[in-house]
This record gives sequence, C-alpha cells and structure tokens, in this order.
Amino acid sequence: MHERRVTASTELAPSKPKRPEKTRWHKYATRLIKLELVRQDVSFKRLSQLMEEMGSEDEHSPDSLNTRINRGTFNFSFALEVLRALKVDSLDISQLPSKGVARKK
Repeated sequence: MHERRVTASTELAPSKPKRPEKTRWHKYATRLIKLELVRQDVSFKRLSQLMEEMGSEDEHSPDSLNTRINRGTFNFSFALEVLRALKVDSLDISQLPSKGVARKK
C-alpha cells in the first residue's frame, strides 16, 4: 500500500480562492458594457481617460479595465461608474430574458 505523507506545506497552505463561475447575468452585464463601448467607438484606453476625467476614486488602467470587463465579475457600482463615464443616460433592459424571474402582480 502507498502511504500518504502529510506535511504542513501541502495540508496547511492556504488554498487560492476560486473565481466565481460566470452566471448568465455576469455575461449580460459584460455584453451591455461592451455593446456601449462599441456603439460609441471607445477603446479601453479612452475609457480609462474618461473615468479619470470624471474624477474616479480608483485608478483604472486600460489593461485592468479590459480584464475586469471581460471577466464580467465586477460589481454594480463599477458598472454605474463605467456607464456614467460613457455618458449613458438610460438603459433598456427589456430585452433581457425574464424566464424564471418572479414578478409582482
């Protein structure tokens, strides 16, 4: 029989936190922002500049914006900040699927 040796480095080392799986809502949020970037012909570099001009509290490099938006796991406040920098006044979310979503009568 093969004996398993337990060491502090293998058993007690902190494990990396797993990234949450993208849900369909993460994908919708990513598509929404990407669609607006394409509509306005705004690059990640330009978005970074717009956010800085707007007075963003955080520094957003073009690379970090690209990663964050493509990953799709950003929070709602980040999405609002991006959409405000793009001067989006309103969003039409009527085309998003509502299957399985309970609605009040």
